[in-house]
Amino acid sequence: MRLGLSALLFVAALGACGSSAPAVSPTQGAFAGGTPLRIVGEGFATRGPLVAYVCQRSAKALVVESDRLIRLKTPPADAAGPCDIRLRFVDGEEIVLSEAFSYDEPTGNEPVDMFEKISRSRAEAEAE
Repeated sequence: MRLGLSALLFVAALGACGSSAPAVSPTQGAFAGGTPLRIVGEGFATRGPLVAYVCQRSAKALVVESDRLIRLKTPPADAAGPCDIRLRFVDGEEIVLSEAFSYDEPTGNEPVDMFEKISRSRAEAEAE
């Protein structure tokens, strides 16, 4: 058993050292937003500031904890279902995690952010 665990840890460490896509957990959360996410990868701290988007909306409470870990909270959803997570770094690089997170169907009890709703309505009206 001990050898099996050691081998598993070695394989996990090998995977972490490679240039694979960052991993997101959890991969599903509340329509109302506020789900804490962990994004595990590499090179996060060395690129400078970043902005994260979940379904094209700015993530909340973003913290780069280390070169390998980003924590954030999801914004409220516009629609249920899978969506991309985008990490945009100040150096211009962007990492897209395709369909890495999925919003649950709304329960009907979600709070309404009136400021967000009014701002979005104004932006849509100006775009027309």
